[in-house]
Amino acid sequence: MDIGSPNNMERILDLFNYDHAEFCKSVKAVKVTDKQTIDTIKKVYQKQNYLMDFHTAVAFNAAERIDGKSIVVATASPLKFAKEILRETGIKVDNSNLVEELRKKDKRVFACDNNYEAVKKFLKNN
Repeated sequence: MDIGSPNNMERILDLFNYDHAEFCKSVKAVKVTDKQTIDTIKKVYQKQNYLMDFHTAVAFNAAERIDGKSIVVATASPLKFAKEILRETGIKVDNSNLVEELRKKDKRVFACDNNYEAVKKFLKNN
């Protein structure tokens, strides 16, 4: 998302050659309430010991409710919302141990062509 112009509809429609009907065939919209978002953060944290930020929780909740397989990509750190997550869920955000462990790991870099089919193939095979 371009935070300077947060409405990405123009870019999305460009992907579909401005064919709104084709866009509607491929995209599903799901409403996720604040309560559902908070409940998702709590549930995933309790079951998986993984703390999501609010944006990722919305995507995860929506992905659970639609048909087919989904890939949810976390785009923000819970640290960005530490005060809000603590206030809404009671979960204290502290990933200092995780960051230290990640710094010890070797970096892995993968090359992939910049197109949908290449990314799809890469994700299926890795």
